[in-house]
Order: sequence, then C-alpha cells, then structure tokens
Amino acid sequence: MFGVELHTDLFLKYRLETEWYGMPLEEVLRITPLPRIRAVPGAPAIIRGIVEIRGRIITVLDPARLLGFSLPRESDREVAILWNRPFTHLALMVPELPQVCPARREQVRNRPGRNRRPHLESWKTEDQEPVHVMRCRSLLAFCEEQMALALRPAGQSGVGGGNG
Repeated sequence: MFGVELHTDLFLKYRLETEWYGMPLEEVLRITPLPRIRAVPGAPAIIRGIVEIRGRIITVLDPARLLGFSLPRESDREVAILWNRPFTHLALMVPELPQVCPARREQVRNRPGRNRRPHLESWKTEDQEPVHVMRCRSLLAFCEEQMALALRPAGQSGVGGGNG
C-alpha cells in the first residue's frame, strides 16, 4: 500500500554492547538526564537504585545487568527512560540518549549464546538493522522472576512448590 509497512511502529533504540535494543515509543513518558543514583541495599543487581525526578522517587532498572552484559563505565551521557502509566515509578537506565526510529516486526527468534533473557521481540529498522524490543510488561515479569530466584532460600530448588 503505497510503500507503507502496515506493522511499522516508532521505537526508542539504544545500544548495549554490540546490539541495538529498544522499547515502543508509546510506552515512554519522558527521557531525562540521569540524576545521582542512590543504591538500595539488598536489592537485586537489576535494580541499579533509586533517583528523584521532579519530586518523585523512581526505581531505576539496568538493562545491561538484566541481560548479563559486562557493566559499562559510568558516563555523564546516561539517561533515564521513564515509562508511561501505569509504570511511572520505573525507569530504564541507558548509556546515552536513545534514537527514535521506525521499525517493523520480524519473526521472533531465540538467540543462542546468552543466558536467560526476557522476552525479546525482533524488529528491523528501515535500514534493516535488527532491534531487540523489550516491552515493559514482559521486562517486569522477567525482573520479578529474577528477584524471586535471588530471594529463594539456599538449597530450595523451586521445583514442585508443595508445602511439605
């Protein structure tokens, strides 16, 4: 139809190590420079800490830690991507200002070579670059699973789930 891809959407894309990741623009409330992060003692590694933005306390998630990448050096270019409602209390920390790009959905593939990853949707930009899209709800479900595993008492396998 006049060269328009029917399943094209706008995304914010950002680079982690050698790959592009993104999130649907419709899930984004705002992008802001990342203020000083305060660590949360005992929090799982995927929670980088908390920040105050416009008088609100925001929990900052680190996608590099979540995906098992080596930690990048801290930079003054890091930004927080705040999620839209109902997740306005959460932000994703990315290494630099993300780019807005149109992308279209490709077949979802499980990528070898990485430990367990949240559900990633495979999309391609107009110039055919792959972008691994993390939707807020699937990312949070993965985070909750990882936190539950981290909080499980030693020696408990989590298999069976019986009471005795």
